[in-house]
Parts: sequence; C-alpha cells; structure tokens
Amino acid sequence: MAATEVDILKEVTEVGLTVLVVAVGIGVIAFVRRRLREDPDTEGEVLAEFQAAYDAGEIDLEEYNRVREALSRRMRADLLPPDILPKKPKSEPPEAAEPPPDDVL
Repeated sequence: MAATEVDILKEVTEVGLTVLVVAVGIGVIAFVRRRLREDPDTEGEVLAEFQAAYDAGEIDLEEYNRVREALSRRMRADLLPPDILPKKPKSEPPEAAEPPPDDVL
C-alpha cells in the first residue's frame, strides 16, 4: 500500500507537533527549576514587608523588632567570614565525679 502525499504530510505534522510539545515541556520544566532555586526574597525585601505590616498596624513593635534582629543576624552571618563572627560562649564542662577508690572490686 503506497502512502499518499496527504498521509506523509499528516505524519510529518504529527512528528513536528510532538517535537514542539516536548520542547515546550522541557522549557517549562527548566523555567520552574530555575525559579525554585532562586532566593525568593532578600533580607531587605522581607524587612520592608514587615515594616509595611508594622506601619499598617498588623504587627506590634515587639514582633517587628524581633524580625529585624533576626534578619540583621542573618545578614551579618552572610557578610562576615565565620572566623570573625562572635562565637557562642561555651558552657563549662561538668565537674568530673570523684574517681572510685582503688580498693573497690
């Protein structure tokens, strides 16, 4: 059975559309993956959002200051190398219990 020109045209069109759909799908997946990897907001943008919420009366001053301090610590940690960051005080080691007497069996 010989294929007519119309049949060949239909098959070529179907293959072309399939390739186009796959290419668009790959493009969409790549776009979404890039968006997911990006940092959604910088600390400055987050602080501006909380400032607007404070100005609108949605949060109180204590909440705003707590967020501001947390973001400030995060920004300092991002900017300063680890050896410059203030170190957490180490807790004192627990006092060692007296060793058992030598004559204990």
